[in-house]
Amino acid sequence: RARQELAEVRASGETKLEPVTTGNYSTLGIALSPDGKWMAYSREAMDRRQGVYLRNLASGREQRVSDQLGGASMGFTPDSRGLVFSRVDRHGLYQFYSDLWVVDVESSDLTRLSSGARYRDPSTALQGDWVVYTVNEPGRTSLARSRLVRDERGRYRLSEKEVLFRPAM
Repeated sequence: RARQELAEVRASGETKLEPVTTGNYSTLGIALSPDGKWMAYSREAMDRRQGVYLRNLASGREQRVSDQLGGASMGFTPDSRGLVFSRVDRHGLYQFYSDLWVVDVESSDLTRLSSGARYRDPSTALQGDWVVYTVNEPGRTSLARSRLVRDERGRYRLSEKEVLFRPAM
C-alpha cells in the first residue's frame, strides 16, 4: 500500500513554490485565516520595529496592524474576522508585560484582551471560541485557556482564565 501511495505522490509532480513576501526582513509566526483570504505574520528587520502584518492573499495588499515586541504565535478566529496575538508593552516606568490583543481584520480596530497578565503565544481553536496561551508566572510557565467572546457591540473580550497545566515548583 505504501508503494502505491508513494507512486501516486511522485506521479502528481512537484508543487511550484512562490514567495508570498519579499524584502530584507524575517517573517515569523505565520497564520492563515480559515476562509483562506488572509495571512498574518510577525515581521522584523534591522531598520524598523517588529510588527504584526496582515496580507490580503487575493490582492497582495499588506498592512501593519500593530507594533510587536516579543512573541510570534498568533491565530485567527473561526469566522476569520479577528486575529489574536501577543505583544510586550510597558507598564509603568520599568515593567514590561506580555499581553493578548485582537485586531478586527476588516476595520483594523485593536482591542487589548489582557493587561499586565503576562499572557503570550496564543493559539485559537478552529471550531468554537477558545484561545489557548501560556502564562508567565514567578518561576514557571503555565498553560491556560479562555473563551474569546464578543459583546452586543461586537467588541472582543476574554472570559476568566482556566489553567490547563501548571508545573510544580
